[in-house]
This record gives sequence, structure tokens and C-alpha cells, in this order.
Amino acid sequence: MFGVIIYIGGAMLVSGIVTFLYVVTRSIQSRDEMKSWRIFGFLFVATLALPYIAIEGVTMKYGDKVKDATEAAYDDSEAGGVLLYHKVFWISKTKAKVMAVGHVVLDWGGTERPVVRVNLVHDGKKWKPDSYEVLLSDAQNKDNVVVPPFF
Repeated sequence: MFGVIIYIGGAMLVSGIVTFLYVVTRSIQSRDEMKSWRIFGFLFVATLALPYIAIEGVTMKYGDKVKDATEAAYDDSEAGGVLLYHKVFWISKTKAKVMAVGHVVLDWGGTERPVVRVNLVHDGKKWKPDSYEVLLSDAQNKDNVVVPPFF
């Protein structure tokens, strides 16, 4: 939950700064008809959406290549349950950073979606897990901030 608040607050701050700079650099004659709230609204929505769009694009392009290694790392982690989906945050020729989101049924009947950060390395033939860290898990009392938030 804190990740969502931080993400929205950061988006508002970035949008506010860019809007301020845009308004200040406009000539005085054109400021009369300008509606700065529209600029702020557009920038706010763009700031919220662009990270997700970029991550989706990278995942669509490289997600299948790292899927098996991500599943292996998620299964080795203490998160438990099954892997729902994974998102490739960035990838190079030899390294990749992936967020894996799972689904766990808890003892008392509730469910949770733990988030695991997986670092992968490429050995020339295939991707292999290098390290992983459980970032969000109620059962393990882990509560890190994941930006942008994934559930």
C-alpha cells in the first residue's frame, strides 16, 4: 500500500515540476488562454502510465526467454504458492531484473500475492537465476516498496 502512495506522490511531484517549468517558460501573452491544470493532468496520467507501458513492452519482447529461469527462482524462494506472472524490468546481454508475482493460499483461508525480485544471468546458452529477494509477503512479514507497484 505504501508503494502505491509513494508512486502516486512521486508522479504528482514530477508532473507539478514539469508543469511549473512549462508555465514559467511560456510568454506572458500566451499565458492568458493557457490552462495549466490540463497540462498537469496530462503529465500526471503519463507519469503514472509510462513505466507500466515500458515494462510491458520489455516483457512482451523478452518475457518468454526468461520465464523458465524466473519460475525456477520463484520456486526456490520462500514465497510459496504458484507463479501468476512475471515482468521484465530491464535486460541486457548478460543480466536481467525480473519481478515475479505469485498466488498463495494462507492457512486461515485468505490469499496473498507475494512479489519476488529475481536477478538473472545469461551463461551464453540460457538464462539462470543469480539471486532473488522476497519484497512483499504478509506471511513472511516482508513489506518493501516496489515502484511501480505490482499486485
